[in-house]
Amino acid sequence: RWVRTAEKGGELVAQPPPIQIAQILTARRRHEDVRTLDAVTTAPVFLADGSILSTPGYNAAARVYLEPNVAVKVPEHPTQEQAQAAVRLFRDLLSDFTFASRADFASWLAGVLSPLIKSATDNSPAPLICVSAPSAGAGKSLLSEVASYVITGAPAEIRPYNPKDLAEHGKRITAFVKAGAAYGVFDNCNGPFGDETIDRLITSRNWSDRLLGASDAPALPVVTTWWATGNNIEPHGDTVRRVLMVRLEVLHEKPQERTGFKRPLLLEYTLEQRANLLSAALVILRAYHCAGRPDMQLPPWGSFTAWSGLIRNALVWTGLPDPYLTQKRASTELNEGENEAHDFWLGVIGPTDGSPAAVVAAAAGARAAEVLGLRETLTPFTLRRFVRRFVDRPRRGLRIRHSAGMYTVERVAA
Repeated sequence: RWVRTAEKGGELVAQPPPIQIAQILTARRRHEDVRTLDAVTTAPVFLADGSILSTPGYNAAARVYLEPNVAVKVPEHPTQEQAQAAVRLFRDLLSDFTFASRADFASWLAGVLSPLIKSATDNSPAPLICVSAPSAGAGKSLLSEVASYVITGAPAEIRPYNPKDLAEHGKRITAFVKAGAAYGVFDNCNGPFGDETIDRLITSRNWSDRLLGASDAPALPVVTTWWATGNNIEPHGDTVRRVLMVRLEVLHEKPQERTGFKRPLLLEYTLEQRANLLSAALVILRAYHCAGRPDMQLPPWGSFTAWSGLIRNALVWTGLPDPYLTQKRASTELNEGENEAHDFWLGVIGPTDGSPAAVVAAAAGARAAEVLGLRETLTPFTLRRFVRRFVDRPRRGLRIRHSAGMYTVERVAA
């Protein structure tokens, strides 16, 4: 305990320790007798045993300090019907938004629920939520803000996405992680999105990188749920396997001039209804737990097993589509051109005798230059450059083989 002598009366009064003491303790990295604190939250959260953390103060099991600024009401044994009513409450909240599909709404709701289960899943990673629309003014940033207002009662941490300088990009993300916000939003991610640093961030429980203006690299718990907003976001590379998509449809030429909203002051309304909305989010999780956490037989999602076990299963249990469908859609769109080219070569090679000359002749007859957009002349000598990336790769129960200068198509297990 640190004290100082009061200016009047000479009494000892409490005061914070000198900043140098905090710096020394931070530099030590190991604190054997100090309790671990992963996060400070103003909202009750869902715990590993299925209970709701609502008692103010430090919870050793969750490694969370709760300083509530909202009161929630969650029944001890909520039913599936109550969970479904909670889902409807959120859909009504967003009634002014046109989602591309129900799975896109499910992805948004998954993003709302994700911060509530960080303690329950031992801070396991969650996918990044990409909110995308074909034009400006569709409400992409507003959707991420609504999610933050439900959970925290405050705006999300919003920062630009600029990976051109990879070293500085990593440092900016480290500062983002250090902020420890429940929601972190990368803004203006128009077009292609993703890089190695983002990939590592999404799937990390802890983050270590050199801080801006510092030389050390302390490990920081990643307690943030990550979002990205932009026009026509196209996750690419390995990033596409780590995101959920929330795609909005734009039905007006100038969406920013649209009128006639059911809730024109959506953020203010969300803040007024925060207690009910946060209670509804916890009801979904608690009801699923009380039902015995039924296995909804969903396809596995490698990096997000613990998250999927709670969030995806709970949402599908309420009757929503699996939000993972939006990830599959994004992957399909990313690979669409590649798959078309693969199918083209399977169709061309199959009926031939497999010689390069025969394959090139068949490809020319199928208008290869036009269909594939070839910038190089296709000849028996250049053929291999076009086909080699598809060799031995199964596609729809078939694969191309190349041996002794000959090409064949053989059947494999689908």
